[in-house]
Amino acid sequence: MSVLISRKYISYLFDISKHTFFSSKSTSSLNIAFNISVTPIDKIKSKCIFVIDTNALLIPYTASSQSLEEIKKYFAELKTQGRLIIPGQVAREFANNRPEKLKEIFHNLNEKVSKIKQLDLGKYPLLEGIKEYQELLKTESEINELLSTYRKSMSTLVNTVKAWTCNDPVSSIYKDLFTKDTIHDLVINEEDIKEELSRRYFHKIPSGFKDDNKPDAGIGDLLIWLTILEIAKKQKDVVFVSGDGKSDWYHRSEKQALYPRFELVNEFKHYSKNKSFHIIKFSELLNLLGADDKAIKEVEIEEQNFHKYRLKQIELLNIYLKKLLNNPLLNGTSLILVMKC
Repeated sequence: MSVLISRKYISYLFDISKHTFFSSKSTSSLNIAFNISVTPIDKIKSKCIFVIDTNALLIPYTASSQSLEEIKKYFAELKTQGRLIIPGQVAREFANNRPEKLKEIFHNLNEKVSKIKQLDLGKYPLLEGIKEYQELLKTESEINELLSTYRKSMSTLVNTVKAWTCNDPVSSIYKDLFTKDTIHDLVINEEDIKEELSRRYFHKIPSGFKDDNKPDAGIGDLLIWLTILEIAKKQKDVVFVSGDGKSDWYHRSEKQALYPRFELVNEFKHYSKNKSFHIIKFSELLNLLGADDKAIKEVEIEEQNFHKYRLKQIELLNIYLKKLLNNPLLNGTSLILVMKC
């Protein structure tokens, strides 16, 4: 009896075997799967290092001035204590994404200005002798005068935002906080990084291995993780502050991030000589440090909005991919591109 086995199935079997063999070699001690432990955040919060991700640095662009002061206050405290780190890659990503946040504010304000319209009841000579008509015309004139003042103030505000370069309120705070002693930049060899990324892709090792569809192919996340591992060598507990609950950083269920992946915790413990690694959202950091409830709530709302936006992006991408796969012009072409949260 002959059996026909497709190349795709053979590739699938090879894919399983290569990761199985790698997994059997990647753990230095078999009992680590049963003995690994992580110290709770409450017990390390007064001495650990806090590493901030790009998405956390961008959230204050939606915060009130009062909440922004709270954020500044606690960042400043951590900086004074030498417990605040911004990876060099995060600094670069922030610089690239900051204009998008400012553009969003400018667009929303400019759109509101364009929608301000004067009231126009119209001319009705027949009604000129009616008291109510005259009162309406008077009220209309008063409202239009207020609308004119409002439009002028809005235009001035739009021009103020337009004039911002690196002196917007958030950037001005960060300029004083994030100095050379706060920013930790890796000394890297480009070829070594590409080789390490390829190794993680091949063996599906976090982080970055599920980001091969991103413009940077996952190098950004890898550089941030390598920065964290370099900090780990100082034998310090680390809390990574990020709202990006991706599946190559977290174990997930019901579209929610539960806890850091075992591989990340294990690798961190190896470099740090058994210290602990946690990932928390920015709102959780503020709560941990005792920030004002209003500031925490504002940040929580923005984190929820970011999560909804990201899910929508994924949904649109999957629709686009399905259309590509059903395109007869691509018949016989294999497309494997999946974006996961």
